Amino acid sequence: MANDENCENMIERENYGDKVRGTSTIPVSPYTSQLQENDCTVFASEDLIISDEKARINQLREERKKVQQNRKNIKANEARKKKLKIKERNKLKNVENIELNETGKKKQKIVDNKNLKKVQIIEPDKGGQKKQKNETRKKLKKVERIELKETGQKKQKMKENNKLKKVNISYLKDIQDIPNVGDHDGAKVITNQNSTRESIQNECLALGADCNSLDSNISLQKEPNFRQQEYPCTNCPYVSTNQFLFACHLELHKKTLYHCQEKIEKHMVTCERSNNVKISKPYKCKECSVRTVNYMAAVRKVANMLNLGNMNPCVKEMQYAVRGPIVIRAAQLEQELKQGKSLPFTQVIRANIGDAHAMGQKPISFVREVISLSIAPHLIKTAPSCFSNDAIQRATEILGAVGGNSMGSYTDSPGISTVRNHVAEYISERDGYPASPDDIFVGTGASSCIKNIMKLCLTMDNNVRPGFMIPVPQYPLYSACTAEFNAELISYYMDENNNWTLDPAELERAYNEAKSTCVPKAICVINPGNPTGQNLPPENIAEILKFANKHDLLVMADEVYQNNIWGDDDEFVSFKKVLRSLGPDFDSQPLASFHSVSKGFMGECGLRGGYCEMTNFDPDVKAMLEKLISASLCSSTSGQVAISCMVKPPTGDAAELYKAETTAVLESLKDRSVMVHEKLNEIPGITCNPLQGAMYAFPRVDIPKKAIELAESKGMQPDFFYCLELLEHTGICVVPGSGFWQYPGTFHFRMTILPPKEQLVVFLDKLAKFHVEFREKYG
Repeated sequence: MANDENCENMIERENYGDKVRGTSTIPVSPYTSQLQENDCTVFASEDLIISDEKARINQLREERKKVQQNRKNIKANEARKKKLKIKERNKLKNVENIELNETGKKKQKIVDNKNLKKVQIIEPDKGGQKKQKNETRKKLKKVERIELKETGQKKQKMKENNKLKKVNISYLKDIQDIPNVGDHDGAKVITNQNSTRESIQNECLALGADCNSLDSNISLQKEPNFRQQEYPCTNCPYVSTNQFLFACHLELHKKTLYHCQEKIEKHMVTCERSNNVKISKPYKCKECSVRTVNYMAAVRKVANMLNLGNMNPCVKEMQYAVRGPIVIRAAQLEQELKQGKSLPFTQVIRANIGDAHAMGQKPISFVREVISLSIAPHLIKTAPSCFSNDAIQRATEILGAVGGNSMGSYTDSPGISTVRNHVAEYISERDGYPASPDDIFVGTGASSCIKNIMKLCLTMDNNVRPGFMIPVPQYPLYSACTAEFNAELISYYMDENNNWTLDPAELERAYNEAKSTCVPKAICVINPGNPTGQNLPPENIAEILKFANKHDLLVMADEVYQNNIWGDDDEFVSFKKVLRSLGPDFDSQPLASFHSVSKGFMGECGLRGGYCEMTNFDPDVKAMLEKLISASLCSSTSGQVAISCMVKPPTGDAAELYKAETTAVLESLKDRSVMVHEKLNEIPGITCNPLQGAMYAFPRVDIPKKAIELAESKGMQPDFFYCLELLEHTGICVVPGSGFWQYPGTFHFRMTILPPKEQLVVFLDKLAKFHVEFREKYG
C-alpha cells in the first residue's frame, strides 16, 4: 500500500512539473517570461530533476506490475488447490454413492426376496389371479437359482484356494540344481511355464508317461518360486526350464512315477484326482517308502533322496574288476544253460576269482571241527567221540577267552586274546624274531585290515592329497581303496622281463613324479604276487625296505599267499624277517604285514578272518587304530577261530590228518601251477612267467591290430574284448589284465589255477583253440 501511495504522489508531482514547463493553460505574466529569460539555468536544472523523477516513477510502475502478477499467481494456485480438493471430495462421494448403491441394491434385493416370500397366493377364482400366482412363483425360483449359483461359485473358489494352499509349491526352492552334463543340442525342451495342459500331457506322453492324473492347478501354477534356467537330465537328452516338470521327469528314471497311472496302480495306493474331488488317500510308494497326501511333497522327497547324481563321487569312481561285467555275463550264460538254451559250450568254467571252495577244494577237517565245537559247545559233552581231542582242546581254550563262553558275544576289538597269542607265536617261529600279541590286530579278512591301515595315512598336507605307491599289475582292492578315500594312486611297474621283480630305479621314478601332485605316504607290496605269481627274493625285499626308509614311507606287506610257494628251491621270506636282519638302523621303519585264512591251503574265504602285525609303530598310533576298529566292535568270531587253526596246527591225534590234508591241497596246487605254465607257453602268441607262488597266472596275450581297432571302436579295452569273446565262444571266464592295470601297450588276462585238474585241461585246450581262431580272424 505504501508503494501505491508513493506512486500516486509521484504522478501528481509529474503533472505539476508539466504545468511548470508550460503545458498548463494558466497565462504567463511578464515577470514570468522575464524570469524564464533571465534564469534559464534554473529551469534547466529543474528539467533534469523531473527526468530523474520520471525514471523512478517508471521503475515503481514495473515493480507494481510484478507485485500484481504475483498476487494473481497466488490466487490461481489457491483456486487450483480448491478444485483438486473438490474433485477428491467428489470422488469420495462417488465411491460412497457406489457403495451405498450396492448396499441399497443388496437391501432392496433382500426386501424383494422377503416380499416375494410374503406374497400370498390368492385362490384362483379368476384366470388373472392364477396367472399372477404363476408369474410370482417363477420370479421366486429365478431369484433362488441366482443365489444358489453365486453361493456355489463362492464355495468352489474357496475350495480351489484351499487346495492351492495345501499344495504349497514353495518347496521348489529346496530342489538342488542339476549341473549341466554334456551337450544337449537337439534335445526336446519345454521352454516355459505357460504351456497348456494339453502340451504338458503331450510332452510326458512322448517320454512314456500318462499325466491325466496330474491336477491342472498344480501343473500349470505360475509361482514366483519357479527358477528360469535349464534343468538337464543326466540320464537322457531331456531338458526343461520348468522345475516342476523336471522333477516329474525324474520319476521316469526312478520307477516311482507319481503321474503315471499304471505305476500308481502297481506301486502306490491309487486315488481319483480331479478338480472336484478332494484328495483323501495318501501317496505311498512301495519302492522308496514315500507316504504323503501332498503330491508335490512326494515329488520333492523323491527328488531329494540319495541318487546317482548326489551320492559320493569317490564311490562311483571305484572299480573292482574281479567281479566286473565279464563275471556278470558269465552268470547270465549259466542261467541260459539251465533254461536249456543252445550255446557253443555246455558249462561255464570260472577261473576269475581265488575262491578255493567254490572250485571244489575240500575244507580242512581240523578247522571245521574247532569251528563247530566253538559254535555249538554242547557237542563237547554230547558227542565227544565225533571230534578229535585236539579240536576239543582248542575249542575249549578259545571259548574260555570270550565272554559267557559263547562265540555269540562280542570279543575285544583287536581280537580274542588267545587267537592273538597264537598269531604272535606263529610269527616268532616263522621269522626267528620275537613278536608281541600287542602288535596283532585281527580283522574281518585281510582286506579290512589293509583299509584300516590306509585310513591312518589319510592326511592332507597343505591341502595336497595323500598318495599310495601300488605295484602294477596290482590287486584291485588297492585301486578301489585309493578311489574310495580320494587318495592318489602312484603306479610303479614290476619288471615282467625279470620275472615280475621290483627295480629300485623304477621306485624312484614313480616317487619323484608323484611328489608334484600328492604326498606319498606308503608303499604297498604283494608277495607272493597277485596276479603275477612271483615270489620276491630277500635281496629285492631289502631294496624295497631301504627305499621306504629313505623316503619315510610306511611299508604295507600283503603276504596272504605265504603258504602258496611252488618253486622247488623257493621259500617264503617275510618283510618282517628281512627288516629285522637289516639291523638297528631300521628299528624305526614302520611295517604293516597282512595274512588271511582265505588263501593258502585253507581257502576259507567266507569265514572272513585275517590279521595285521604292526611293527615299529608309534604306541599312540596303535592306540588310535584300536579306537578306529572299536567303532566296528569286533571281527567275525568264526573267522578268528579259523585264524587260530591256521597259525597253530594240531600236535596230537589230529596232527596226522591235518598234515595229510594240507599237503594234498598244496601238492595239487603246485602240479596245476606247473601244468598251467607249460600249457600257456605252448600256445602261439601267449607267454607266461613261471608261477612261483599264489594261485594265479597272468599270461601276456598278443592281440592283432585289427582286433585292437575293433575293440576301441566299441569303447572297450582290447584285452576286455578278448576276454568277452573268449567267454561267449568257449564259456571260459577270466579277468582282463586292464582290470589289474598293466604296462602301456601290453595285454594280459588273469586266471586262477584253482579249478580241478581235469577241468583245467579242458580250459587250456579250449583257450588254445580259441586263441588260434581269434588270431586268424583278426590277424
